[in-house]
Amino acid sequence: MARIAARSLLPSDHFRGSSNATVMLLEYGDFECHRCVAAFHTLKDALHWLDDSVCFVFRHFPDIERHSHALSAAQAAEAAGSQGKFWEMHDSLFSNSPNLADPQLIHYADQLGMTLDLFNREMLEHTHTGKVNDDCTAAAEQGVDKTPAFFINGVQYKGDWDLDSLLDAIEDAGVRVAEPESEEPLRQYT
Repeated sequence: MARIAARSLLPSDHFRGSSNATVMLLEYGDFECHRCVAAFHTLKDALHWLDDSVCFVFRHFPDIERHSHALSAAQAAEAAGSQGKFWEMHDSLFSNSPNLADPQLIHYADQLGMTLDLFNREMLEHTHTGKVNDDCTAAAEQGVDKTPAFFINGVQYKGDWDLDSLLDAIEDAGVRVAEPESEEPLRQYT
């Protein structure tokens, strides 16, 4: 089983939650991968429940041989990140996948209120290729060969991506998952 350092946040990493959280959940993903899109929706629900008790990190691992827009999408996310909108673009790319051709990427950037001149320049100059390549190198060094690939506190997670399985694995790693609160208190009727 592949292992990485549990606290291996890099200065260039994008993360949600607290960097001091008990559990780090790291994903290597590809914005054009249908399995990553499915995992995105599960993670969105899981992170809603977990809040700051988990540090969620996203790193790029675009499969450029199978997904013609994956590299551009990863670069678009990083270009958005340079304007403080990485997570907004991340969510937009997964929500709109597989519609990730360059005109759509520009449209998403515009929808997010980004400075389009800067975004377009960074895309044309491939400003963020180094960051994407660094993520890919780290993934390969950790034995990642497909997406999505998850690591929980440094241990590669090979389980199912449904909400219950993922929450169980995170709870096993040390986070107490709160039960969803109902709108009204439960009442016993006799």
